[in-house]
Amino acid sequence: MKPENASRKLLSVTRSKAKMYEFDVPISFHIDLPGNPARLLRLTIGQLGDVASEVARSGVDVRVEGDLKEVVLFSAQFFDAYFQSQLDHTVDNYIQLVGSASYYLADYPGSSSVLVRTINELELDLDCEGLDRLLLRMLKGDSSGNERISSRIYAEELVKIENVFNRTYSGRLSIQDLTSAIGLLRQRAYDAGTPRQLLFADLCGAIAVKRFYNSAAYSLPNYSEIPAEAWWPLLQKPSFMRELWPSQHLLGRNGIFKGISGTVQMPTSAGKTKAAELVIRSGFLAGRTSLAIVVAPFRALCHEIKDSLAEGFIDEDVRIEEFTDVLQLDFELGEILGEKCVIVVTPEKLLYAFRQNPDLATRCGLYL
Repeated sequence: MKPENASRKLLSVTRSKAKMYEFDVPISFHIDLPGNPARLLRLTIGQLGDVASEVARSGVDVRVEGDLKEVVLFSAQFFDAYFQSQLDHTVDNYIQLVGSASYYLADYPGSSSVLVRTINELELDLDCEGLDRLLLRMLKGDSSGNERISSRIYAEELVKIENVFNRTYSGRLSIQDLTSAIGLLRQRAYDAGTPRQLLFADLCGAIAVKRFYNSAAYSLPNYSEIPAEAWWPLLQKPSFMRELWPSQHLLGRNGIFKGISGTVQMPTSAGKTKAAELVIRSGFLAGRTSLAIVVAPFRALCHEIKDSLAEGFIDEDVRIEEFTDVLQLDFELGEILGEKCVIVVTPEKLLYAFRQNPDLATRCGLYL
């Protein structure tokens, strides 16, 4: 069920209308919509429901790619534009929720988070018997489980799936436990729920499955081929990443965390520094090296990377060093041998260090 040209045109105009609100264009200068964008709601909700049902039912790591991603992204962009265009405030929370779910299933976690961050869970009531609040928690990645969600119809199923979901990032959750809880919830919704409850049950299941496969607890052991037990202490750190971003999954699928060399190009804010941290941690945990050198073009960037890595490795037995621009050695090689160390340096200073101490090149097992 792919959108046709007329639907795409209406989406484009609706997004333009949303941009006018974003840039505070006076209402008198706003464009006129050629039709009622609400006509696309059935199409976009139907598309989203089909994908959510498939992901929730299968319980496998379904990558939304190609035509399927195009369809889900169309839905996400429409929900986002409809909300931003302020066309109908009575359905804002509903549109935000389904839009955020669409973005997350299309692998746009940042856009997903932005769309739901203003929703107050305590004020949320979409006549879904608690399924709406459960979906909101899942979209926000809230696994604290501080408050039970009340429901007359889904009380037992909500308790079970919430208990399971709260273990998503711990490294001690099996996909069998998760799919079992999802199956019970979906079966109950299909047996006794309204159409909206059925949709939200499928969305809860699909987001829970995606969260599981995106979690660092699941992804890192598989991508690095390092036992899960070695990652567990890191997963308990509040500062350690709980999920991998799409760009970091791409590195994992191409073997970068297993020590395979590669050339990577990422745009700004795509998660390069965190990806570098994961590459370094994989090298240290696998015993491939105890010395990593991060090369950055400018001193200011070196300082920024060094501070980020120092924060990531805080309270760990890892030394983070940053070379100065002065043409002198900042350390003796013997000082860092026998301990885990990361050095952040500019190309010019690294060349000088190699000339003064050639052993540094042979001792280093990882360059970024």
